[in-house]
Amino acid sequence: MWTSLTVAFVRIGSVIAAGSQYSVAVKSDGTVVAWGDDTDGEIDLPAGLSNVVAVASWCDSEHTLALQRDGSVVGWGWADFGQMPFPANFGNALSIAVGADHSVAVVRDTPAFGESRVDADGSFHASFYGDLGWDYIFQTSTNLSDWNDLATLTCTNSRMPFLDSTAPVSKRFYRARVKQD
Repeated sequence: MWTSLTVAFVRIGSVIAAGSQYSVAVKSDGTVVAWGDDTDGEIDLPAGLSNVVAVASWCDSEHTLALQRDGSVVGWGWADFGQMPFPANFGNALSIAVGADHSVAVVRDTPAFGESRVDADGSFHASFYGDLGWDYIFQTSTNLSDWNDLATLTCTNSRMPFLDSTAPVSKRFYRARVKQD
């Protein structure tokens, strides 16, 4: 069923994202506009959302992330798999990404993630880029305060794949840090 609507043209910044039957964009003043389907709160923007530098969604998702200028991350929409909200103490983000049922943020003290996915069985796959010959400790947390070591990987060709088959936890965060002896 199609509904007609009036569209007001606004000056939009260079950041736009499309989810499952909805879209979001960052305006030049750092605020966000959203339009389309709102079945699961996809276009219900959080009150006071401002200073946004990037938004992320995915074609099969019903949730969106916004990266604010101070490195904080805000999310809205469908969150049955714990893909948000990000904890209040989360910050320092450089970039954000969204999958169908998960959210990813790269923070300043980690190597860069190249790609990630969550399989139907809940296992988390990721690859990240680091410095050749360096050892990285891959860690997980459910609250961004208490971190548990999962594996230590040595970067041998700049791209390191990682699999966590114990991932089906409602909310889990990952980071890779340089191993300090």
